[in-house]
Parts: sequence; structure tokens; C-alpha cells
Amino acid sequence: MSVSRRNVICHYHIFKNSGSSFDKLLLENYGDNFLEFDGPFRFSKINQDELLKVALNSTASAISCHQINLPVPTSVDVRFLPVVFLRHPLLRLRSIHRFSMESPDTTIAAAEVTESFSSWVERCKLNPQLIQMLSNAQTRLLSAVYGRPAIARRDQKGGFELDMDQAKRNLDNVELLARTEFFNDDVAKFPALLEKYGVHFEFAESEAVNSTSTDLMSPIDIRLKKLRESIGNQSFDELLALNRQDMALYEYACERLSPAEPRPF
Repeated sequence: MSVSRRNVICHYHIFKNSGSSFDKLLLENYGDNFLEFDGPFRFSKINQDELLKVALNSTASAISCHQINLPVPTSVDVRFLPVVFLRHPLLRLRSIHRFSMESPDTTIAAAEVTESFSSWVERCKLNPQLIQMLSNAQTRLLSAVYGRPAIARRDQKGGFELDMDQAKRNLDNVELLARTEFFNDDVAKFPALLEKYGVHFEFAESEAVNSTSTDLMSPIDIRLKKLRESIGNQSFDELLALNRQDMALYEYACERLSPAEPRPF
């Protein structure tokens, strides 16, 4: 006899990866049964056992948190249905820079209004905390194991190298996978995926929430070309090198979600 479990959508909210837009959908779908939470500090981390306690002690149908890591908790009472958004790493960094100028009190990567993207990147390279944000940050967030954060080592280019195989294993267990650059196309697949678990989810295309980008409707290659022109070939290529694994993980998601589409960069 199978054990009945309560389904809980769990959004692993990665900063500047269209998470606010998806949380808006969760609120519209589940109202008071949608729960957003984070720990008291920016550096707080919420492990799987703590996440499970939150789910067991609430009536939440959907949860969103910046400070949780895959893999999902294991439970005979709750089935977690993870949601993850990936984003092209260089466009993500550009968005973080713009956000840090507009809302300096909300991010450790605060930038002065007059600080250019290139200057901001150079400052981040010299900061032990900020370099972690600058190099393979998405792979770090997605390569943890149960009860333990991701392991990392510095590479020869000054960035970080993570366990790429673990990141891919974690993503392989995420049915509700999407990309910021293809938000509407990818999230439009969620209703059918969730219906398999008896979960109702409605989706209608909408404008991005909390976005700092003014060119979201432009093709990705055009946005990247403008970024390369603005910071120069050397800086652009250095950023690519610092995010080699994030690029590979993004390509991995693109191949899985849209194998027939041309690469968008």
C-alpha cells in the first residue's frame, strides 16, 4: 500500500534569475498557501531537515526561499516538487550590477551609481566574498549534497571550481526546470508537469517582475554583443573563463529543454 504524501512546490530562488516573477505566479495560484521565507541574515543557510520542518508545520502548497539548496528533503509525509531557474551567467552578473546600483542596501555587491560594470567586476575580483558571486555562482548553489554545502576550490584563473557532476545530478531530479531568457516558454510547460502529481497550476504570460534589464525582449546574442562592446574583449573573455562551469550548466539546461533550438548565445 502506497503512502499518501502532500505535494509542495519548492522554488529554489536564485538571486536575479526571474524568481520574483515566478513567486508572483505562486502567490496568484496558491494565495495564503504560498510561503516565502529566508533566514535572519544574508549568510543564513537552511538545510534540508530545517526545510522539511517548515513544510510539516505549515499548510503551504508552495514554498520559495533564497537560502535552501538541492537535493530536496526526503520524507514520507511531503513530496517536494523543486523549481529551478538558470540564467546566462554574464547576463545575470550584468543584472546584479544594475540591481546593486538601484538598491544598494539590499545586496553585499552594492555599487555606486557612477560605478561602471567593468569597475564593479574588478572590485569584486579583489573581494573574498564577492569573487564567489562572480565565479560559477549558479553551479555552487546547485552542487550541494544532502546536509552539506557545495565543495569548491580555487582554479588557476582565480575563480572557483565546483563539482559539476553533482550539479547535473541535482538538476536531473528537477522536472520544473526553466531559464530566465525563456521564462514564458519554459514555465508554460509546468501545468502539464504538475498535473501528473495532481497539482493544479495556472499560467498566463506576463511581464517580468523586479527586473533591472531594459532589453529583455532583445535576442540574447544582441545583449551579449552589447555587453562585450561595453567592457571590451579581454574583460568579456575573462568573465567567461570565470564562469566556465556556469556556462556549461546553462548549456546543459538548454539542451534538455530545447534540444532543437539553436544555442541562444
